Amino acid sequence: MPTDLQHMLQSLRASATASLAELGGQLSEWFHSGRLCALAHKFWTSHLGFRHMPSDLAEVLSRADLVLFKGDANYRRLLDDRHWSPTDDLERITSYVPVPFAVLRTVKAELVVGLSEGVAERTATMDPDWLLNGQWGLVDLVAG
Repeated sequence: MPTDLQHMLQSLRASATASLAELGGQLSEWFHSGRLCALAHKFWTSHLGFRHMPSDLAEVLSRADLVLFKGDANYRRLLDDRHWSPTDDLERITSYVPVPFAVLRTVKAELVVGLSEGVAERTATMDPDWLLNGQWGLVDLVAG
């Protein structure tokens, strides 16, 4: 949401870590120039999966160079909240998305795709609750 983006940009700019403060400054410049935007739409807070995105919103997003989806719920909405194999291909599953996108997610549900063979099993050996405890995260890019 637009207010969330503003809060994130302020937090980044105020960071004691120089690279994060620099990133916050660059993203803020992009936001003020219109290169980066946040779109408010009632669909974002609906129960519908992204496959059922309203055409007006899909049309606006289709003009973007890259769309960022954030959060576990949005990740699940991209995947129709269905059970998939951890090695299933995110790009194939989300071929209905009309634009390149990245998804940033803290893992809090037993749903994950796009992993190389054996990664889910090795991670479960290190942390049996990795799919639920919110200690792990994913960043996926679908270049389209």
